[in-house]
Amino acid sequence: MKTMSLTKLFFGFLLLFNMAAQAQWVRVNSSQNIDFYGEISVLSENELVLNKSVALKKSSDGGLTWFDIGAGIQGSILDLKFITPQIGFLVAVDGNNIKRIHKSIDGGTTWVSIM
Repeated sequence: MKTMSLTKLFFGFLLLFNMAAQAQWVRVNSSQNIDFYGEISVLSENELVLNKSVALKKSSDGGLTWFDIGAGIQGSILDLKFITPQIGFLVAVDGNNIKRIHKSIDGGTTWVSIM
């Protein structure tokens, strides 16, 4: 009897978790012709950054429109993490296979090499 109750509780939790996870995504049709394959960082409800390995794009309207950011970053972007909506770090590797860490304090608009 106790096992049956735990099983029901477990599957009930899974059902609620699944419903909550599905309710958080809404399809957005962008007016721009962009290949959205890449890593997306969510900065806030409407701010997103798309890491396309060789370019960074940012949206401030929930993904309806995108603009280029990350001027000055040389090479391919290996990883991107934002710790706040304004402060982010990325690792890029250049053509000589040298990896550099960059930091942004303005939501990804500008980046400074720190290592």
